[in-house]
Amino acid sequence: MSPNTLAATNTNSNPGSLWPWLKSFLLVGEPRWRFNAVCGYLCILSFATGVMLMGVTKLSGVFYMLAMVLGIPILLLEVDWSRMRVGRNVLIFAACFLAMIGLYAGHLFLGNGKLSNFDTIIRVGAGLLNGLFFFAVFRYRRAPLFGFVILLALLNTALLSAFALFDGLSGNALESIRGRVGGSGNAIAYSELLATSFGICVIYFAGRIGRKLEWRRLLVLAAFFLVGVFAVLMTGTRGTLFALPPLLVLAALALRIRHAVPLSIAAFVLVAGFAMVVSPNIQKRSLETVTDITGLVGNEDGGSAMSLSSRMRFRLWTASIELSGDNLLLGRGQGMFQESLRQMEPPPPEAEKLYVFNQAHNQFLNFLVETGLVGLILFLGMLIVPMAAGIYTLRRTPHRERGLIMIWVPVSYGIYGLTQAFFSHGVTSLQFGIYAGMLLWAAPDPKMLAIWPRRGFRSAVAAHRSSL
Repeated sequence: MSPNTLAATNTNSNPGSLWPWLKSFLLVGEPRWRFNAVCGYLCILSFATGVMLMGVTKLSGVFYMLAMVLGIPILLLEVDWSRMRVGRNVLIFAACFLAMIGLYAGHLFLGNGKLSNFDTIIRVGAGLLNGLFFFAVFRYRRAPLFGFVILLALLNTALLSAFALFDGLSGNALESIRGRVGGSGNAIAYSELLATSFGICVIYFAGRIGRKLEWRRLLVLAAFFLVGVFAVLMTGTRGTLFALPPLLVLAALALRIRHAVPLSIAAFVLVAGFAMVVSPNIQKRSLETVTDITGLVGNEDGGSAMSLSSRMRFRLWTASIELSGDNLLLGRGQGMFQESLRQMEPPPPEAEKLYVFNQAHNQFLNFLVETGLVGLILFLGMLIVPMAAGIYTLRRTPHRERGLIMIWVPVSYGIYGLTQAFFSHGVTSLQFGIYAGMLLWAAPDPKMLAIWPRRGFRSAVAAHRSSL
């Protein structure tokens, strides 16, 4: 390959150009640099495999790390960093991440934190670096990068849906998924992975249907929507069930046909009703949810009539608000929730049952207790920045579905965070980092900043040799 193989352009070509580019990257170039081309191709293949296997097997981490290693020759020898331009949204997101790392390090230095908790937050930064790498590999073109995100989401959705449908139709999906050897280890994390990837695909396919009613595309979308929603419902976790209505709204906004909203609502009601008929787990969860809401509103004893799962969450949230008051600004230290809970005086109701939890089952309250208002604001920043990029894309560019997808990823994880601390699971924090990071690099920005004025390593070596 010539030194300018990864020439920088900011064109927004059709995402369908992704495969021709991959093919040319592998086959075209000077023979002496063919090794770099093969590394690049294998890096993309390994990365896609790792993302596809998230939640199914822990081997996904092996493929992910292999992709990072294979990308080193590309970074050193192929990328001309002088052509790199960074948007403000990426810089703000990176600043929030680095500030969070600094806060974690400060707690650790003062003896109020745990080193193991760095792993989950670092995965968010790794996702941002993945976005930078593939943005450079795809010749600084946003359309192929966005198309790659869709491909990753589609692969992950297909595999997770297959397992969820098999487990759900053969018994209790929650117990089946939890008991599968090598799985995510947590049915809630599994459900969150599936719902977010599925939502990306649904919004994208909805946006591909033109204003004229194209029956073939509409039928494909309907079939994918029905199967995907049914698979999410089979997991039976309430956090992802609460995320389905916003997804329905975003998918309806992506559709350009008339009566999109009522059609989407009708499809959702149809699938939900069918799922309740065939799945006792969905019936049980729906009844529990109604009972929990009425018990919380009408019971003076703080929700004692609620189900055990919801009652424990309510107790944890109440205790978290009380714990946050002791060190409201900087918190008690990352990873110190469980220890702080055990030190409460007087102990919270049903304390012995609460002491087994190492997080508040609410990501917002968890950050408030462990990192204070500072950490909570930084976390909110990592959710708001991708949403702001999506709103800008939605309003200022013709790529409607891209903007809606950028909105969906932080919205979905924000909803999960109401009933679950998704940063406590490495696989969900990594998925959030990968999707948010790559979509931020794929987002248009009115002011792109050059942060690396020098030429790439390979170009610098070539210039030095020519000067001898």
